[in-house]
Amino acid sequence: MDYLKEYPDLKKLLKIFSEISGKRVLIFSHDDPDGLTAGAILEKILEKSGARVQMVLLPTYELSRQELLDNYQQQDLVIIADKGTIGYYDDYLEIVSNLIIIDHHPPQNGQIKKALVFNPAVKEYQQTATAHLANIIAEQLGLVDEQIDFLTLVGLKGDWAIEPATDFVAPFVTEFYNRVAGKFPKMLARIKDRPTMFEVRQRENTTVLNQIGEFFFALSGGGFQYFYNERISELKNVSQVDFAYKLLRSCPGKDYGSFAEFRQTIPEKDLAEKIYQCYRQDWEKVSHLFDFVVTIGKKEETECYLFVGRNVPLMPMVGSVKLAELGEDGVALIMVNQEKNGGLHFSFRGKGNKLHLGKLASELAENLIERYGQRGVISGGGHPVAAECKTRTAGVNFSDGLRIFLNLFDKKQ
Repeated sequence: MDYLKEYPDLKKLLKIFSEISGKRVLIFSHDDPDGLTAGAILEKILEKSGARVQMVLLPTYELSRQELLDNYQQQDLVIIADKGTIGYYDDYLEIVSNLIIIDHHPPQNGQIKKALVFNPAVKEYQQTATAHLANIIAEQLGLVDEQIDFLTLVGLKGDWAIEPATDFVAPFVTEFYNRVAGKFPKMLARIKDRPTMFEVRQRENTTVLNQIGEFFFALSGGGFQYFYNERISELKNVSQVDFAYKLLRSCPGKDYGSFAEFRQTIPEKDLAEKIYQCYRQDWEKVSHLFDFVVTIGKKEETECYLFVGRNVPLMPMVGSVKLAELGEDGVALIMVNQEKNGGLHFSFRGKGNKLHLGKLASELAENLIERYGQRGVISGGGHPVAAECKTRTAGVNFSDGLRIFLNLFDKKQ
């Protein structure tokens, strides 16, 4: 694909990157595996280009004006990566002089007209990952290497754009996948082992890449802030997200022959193993809860099911596996969790292309913001078959939040 022809802002972005030597760059990246791998790739290529980079990993999806102000120190360039393509990001040019958005989510809250945007979804939705877009930038600059390709595979796996265990590769990433598959044959080969969170269409085969992808979900909290600071003494004063990010940046780009080999060769493997085992314990503890889902109706040719829980760890990941049991196509699972801090987490997972779950999550967020305010604290959106909406500390009452969702759901055709 001729990316420069398809996405004009990419050419402008590459010019900025090629002239970045000696300048200061502030990057805000999402705290899920795709955001972390994208951030690691961008930080690496910018440092290779001579920039001084500050990485900020926040627990929110959308970047708020206050979060920008809290971290901005007159850097020459600000990059928002994998944190949505939000119309009001244009307003941040009142604060910063140069702003670039690198993202793959469907745009929300209007069109960005001033800041530079590299997001294929602005033109037409493409299933990909921000790590893949960062890889495209690296390749255009002649800076791609095996570590960057490794990180890109993990990011694509984390955002479900590839599934080597079933030979699925999203069309937009086929060119990249074909280029690197020969470099990582052992990681991408089907194996018989414990199924991971990614085995939602079948549970017989997995891959080392799937196992590594799940491992980084466990280490990072998956973008859902499932942390183990209270259960692991070594994490008492440690950011689990920062720990996962540093580990990702230190991973060599090699073709691991087994999950055990990968776990033995990473730095700080003992602490990483403790986090992973906590994740495994939580998975076993909550997986049976998803046997108790109820149907709430059919919307846009999609049969919808509801799960409601309180303090349920790993909800979106475990729920994705439950989704596989509900039907081959045209089904959606909406999960609602009252979190420990009182906030609500709505997670949407589906199969089929009729009901756009990202739009549903975005509409729910707007309805909640209309009632409670606090945009940024309340946020929602995502992809056609996977999306989230979180209220965090906005004080949304559980029954009121559920009522607002059900009223919105009832209005769907």
